[in-house]
Amino acid sequence: WTGYQTLENVTQQFTVTVTGTTNQLSQASYVLAGEQPYTLTISGTPSQPVLNLLQEVADPPSNGSVLISAFNAASNAAALDLYVVTPGTDISNIAPNYFGLGYNGLTYNFSFSPGTYQIIATTSPTKTVVYDSGPVTVSANTGLFFVPYSVGSNLLVNAAMLQSKGPAILQNSKLAQVKTLQAAPQTGGVDLLQNTVPIITNETYSGFGGYVTVPAGTAQVMSFVDTGTATPTLASVTATLAPGTDQTVFLTGFPSALQAV
Repeated sequence: WTGYQTLENVTQQFTVTVTGTTNQLSQASYVLAGEQPYTLTISGTPSQPVLNLLQEVADPPSNGSVLISAFNAASNAAALDLYVVTPGTDISNIAPNYFGLGYNGLTYNFSFSPGTYQIIATTSPTKTVVYDSGPVTVSANTGLFFVPYSVGSNLLVNAAMLQSKGPAILQNSKLAQVKTLQAAPQTGGVDLLQNTVPIITNETYSGFGGYVTVPAGTAQVMSFVDTGTATPTLASVTATLAPGTDQTVFLTGFPSALQAV
């Protein structure tokens, strides 16, 4: 994101090009209102970029409340349900604060008390969690835009929080996805551990399963062990599981020289 630029309140044309070139990716025109802050978002893919102009809260609340709206910039999420809850809340039996937020869709501003919240996004209309902010503190008398966006996962999203007339910050998800490929021909069933915690079990030669959702983080030790055991480690690799991304961990080689990649 960039800082704010001052423009006249007339029809303005915005053009997106590849950095350092004149190759145009997208173009759109908008009529700008006076004394109104905006954020221009670019989402989608390089072959199909989408421009949207978000109209921020012109005058943040002065009664001590927080106004939060959301915009779905995640091209991999056809529709999202959003929960703004007390940290640790079980969402299984509660309704979302924002329901069925479609791709490039926008919500109304909802008012919240200042404090610490957890923002959870699920695939609408299910309870499948695709984003988890962890604890987030919001201050009084602010207007906020919560913007989920895709970083390449087939399911998960990451997010940014935009403050009207203020800064934008990454609101990284606590989640990533992992799957395995067992490509070691003379090795039997294996389990994959993340920092000693089993996350995938009994993967046999030439087998690969679906993704599992795991904690995101740096310096994650991904270790293969024989199924049903904790030691010895057959092979391991230290990896960064970036927020909202998908990763595949391979086991390859022969028993005397197994490698995790």
